[in-house]
Amino acid sequence: VMCTQKPPHDHTEKLYNKYCEVLEEYTKSTALPSLRKTYDDEYMLLRVLLERWSIHKKMVRRLSRIFHYLDRYFVYRNSLLSLEEVGLACFVDMVYNTLQRRVREAVIAIVDKEREGDDTDIDRALLENIKDIYVEIGMGNMKRYEQDLESFMLEGTASYYSRKASRWIQEYSYFDYIRKSEECVKKEKKRMSHYLYASSEPELVKKVEHELFVVYANKLL
Repeated sequence: VMCTQKPPHDHTEKLYNKYCEVLEEYTKSTALPSLRKTYDDEYMLLRVLLERWSIHKKMVRRLSRIFHYLDRYFVYRNSLLSLEEVGLACFVDMVYNTLQRRVREAVIAIVDKEREGDDTDIDRALLENIKDIYVEIGMGNMKRYEQDLESFMLEGTASYYSRKASRWIQEYSYFDYIRKSEECVKKEKKRMSHYLYASSEPELVKKVEHELFVVYANKLL
C-alpha cells in the first residue's frame, strides 16, 4: 500500500532508503563483529565468513521478494541499484573490503601448512567454498577472483618455492633435487584444484617451475 499511492502519499523512496539503512546497520552491528572475533583463527575466520555470507544472501533474497514492487517500478524508473545489488554492495563495502586481506592471508597460511605436510586437519571443502565467494561477489565475473585471490596466491606460491629451492639446491644432489622438484609440481597441480579454479593452473605451474628449474638452470645443466 505504501508504494502504490500517488504523491504526497507515495513512500517508495523512503522505503528504499530504509531498506538500505537496515541492511547497513545489520551488517555493521552483527556480521562484522562476529567476523572480527575470529580474526586470529584462520579456520574459524573462513568458516564464519561463509556462514555470514550465506545468511546475508538469504536475507537479501527474502527481502527482495517481499519488496519486489520497489524493484519493478521505483528502482527501474529511477535507474537505481536493485535490492539484491544493494545487498551485495553492502556486504562488499562493509565486510569484504574490510577483511579481504586477512581472509587472503588465512587461505595462504592454510595452503602453506599443507605444503609443509601438516595436512591432517585441512578442510579442503572450506577452501573450495571460499574461492566461490570471490566469483559470487563479482556477480559471476572472474575479475575479483583474479585480482583479490589468484594474483596473491600465485605470488605466495612463487615466494614459497623460491625459499625452498634456495635451500634444496644446497642440500640435495642433482637427481634428488630434480626428483623433489618434479614431485612438488605434481602436488601443486593436485592441490590447486581445492583453492583455485582450473583457469589458474597454467600460471601456477609456470610459477612453480620457474622457481624450481629456471632460476637454477645454470646449476642444473
